[in-house]
Amino acid sequence: MTRAPDLGAILEQHQLVCVLGPGGVGKTTLAASLALLSSQERRTLVVTIDPAKRLASALSLELGHEVSRVRKDLDAVMVDTKHALDDLLRRYAPSPDSLDEIFRSPFYQQLSSALVGSEEFAAMGLLHEYATTDEYDLIVVDTPPSRHALDFLTVNERLIKVFTSGLTQLVFKPGRLFSVAGGRMAGVLARWTSREYLATVSDFMLQFEDLFLDMEERVRHMDALLRDPQRTSLGIVAVPEPGTVREALSLAQGVRELGLEIDVAFANRVYPPLASGTSSDERAPLLEHYRQLAAMHRQGIEALANELGPPVIIPALPHVTGLAGLEQIVPALARSGAIAY
Repeated sequence: MTRAPDLGAILEQHQLVCVLGPGGVGKTTLAASLALLSSQERRTLVVTIDPAKRLASALSLELGHEVSRVRKDLDAVMVDTKHALDDLLRRYAPSPDSLDEIFRSPFYQQLSSALVGSEEFAAMGLLHEYATTDEYDLIVVDTPPSRHALDFLTVNERLIKVFTSGLTQLVFKPGRLFSVAGGRMAGVLARWTSREYLATVSDFMLQFEDLFLDMEERVRHMDALLRDPQRTSLGIVAVPEPGTVREALSLAQGVRELGLEIDVAFANRVYPPLASGTSSDERAPLLEHYRQLAAMHRQGIEALANELGPPVIIPALPHVTGLAGLEQIVPALARSGAIAY
């Protein structure tokens, strides 16, 4: 088998690295390890979009929507949809009093409740914030498992379609639609809801028209960033077992259908073949089980290689928790371009 891609070069040459994969394959741990490796040379931020707190566990930190310092040149943050929306409103509120009114607004409460769980939407705003500053050289993104990873990769495209629709032009220019909830359209809509509620919606939209215009600009910028192979690299993780390999390859196919490419595959928790001559009558059943597992992993690695190119091999390691555990993975990643399986 030929050599895997050189991760050092990938981490050095890109602005964004997104780690994709099925659930339960160690994707979050790998994303944190990549960020740890990158931080040896570059200022790095690792972001988790997965609402489960696996990144916090991997780093042994209490993570939230505020950036946490992990070590020199390495920070971490977890996407929080509600806080992301609140921060957007704080940025564009005409005054503190109007901000308080919006936070108490029934419309805003319904909007924020509806967006909670839409981590992809909040993630793009957060990534834009850090990708457009010189605070970090590289951002490593721990994406949600499989299907939701595709949602993350397509959220910008879907939002652009919304922004370019005729209805959106009316909604984002609310004076045309509502005339402060008193026009003809408001009269039609009031048949299904109260004029008071329409007035609340209209006031909200009028005050935050600049927010929506800025949101469209951000979405287009992030879509361009994700689709630029010179700035963004996509990696996919699998444990080399039949089920997760099939799911990883299906995910890779979904990525290709979006017009994107996987730059590197990772075979995680690999049991390498036993050295020749290893034998022990006493441990024969255990060794035979290991040989079968190693053979299965070999087949899984070959399946990944056939579709995605030679994967980076990460051996199975016990007790990978906290920075000390991640430090065990970093050497395998650092040698990626020089190892053949």
